[in-house]
Amino acid sequence: MHYRTLGKPHRAAAVEGYDAAPQIDRIKIPVLWWDTADDFINPPTLTYPATILREHTNFRYKLQPATPDTHGHLTYEDARFFEADLRALLAHP
Repeated sequence: MHYRTLGKPHRAAAVEGYDAAPQIDRIKIPVLWWDTADDFINPPTLTYPATILREHTNFRYKLQPATPDTHGHLTYEDARFFEADLRALLAHP
């Protein structure tokens, strides 16, 4: 079953309770933390990104504004939104 075929409640339940924070200190490579303003799973109103970004200088955060072309959490499947940011990260880690 493909993620897109699941209804919103099932997609939300798939990540409910997930917390990467306890392991995040183990990440030492440059990270592009990319999100969209219309992401219902990781909405931009969450407060933990600011804390993590203050403590981890290897993280770069980019918030893609919501547009008619974005698709919430699934916008990550469309490289045109993050390609330039990823290329910049790979060129200058």
